[in-house]
Amino acid sequence: RPTACMNSGRPSLVCGVASNVCVESTIRDAFFLEYFPVLVRDACYQAGPEFTQQATVYNVEQFFGWSATVDDVASACNSSLAA
Repeated sequence: RPTACMNSGRPSLVCGVASNVCVESTIRDAFFLEYFPVLVRDACYQAGPEFTQQATVYNVEQFFGWSATVDDVASACNSSLAA
């Protein structure tokens, strides 16, 4: 486990395939290890119908972390670099 990031207050960006299975599992693990997971929701694709993606976004936002779009992440990175 990477201990350098634990309790650092830095977000962990999470994206990938099977957002309702693999990605959500990774977010849950990160949350329980005291990371701050951010689901990059438009950089993921669900395994199954669209409502499973919506359910994953709901679960993440309500219980395990935050969600953002690729544009949100790019804007935050650009703002950070400008500061």
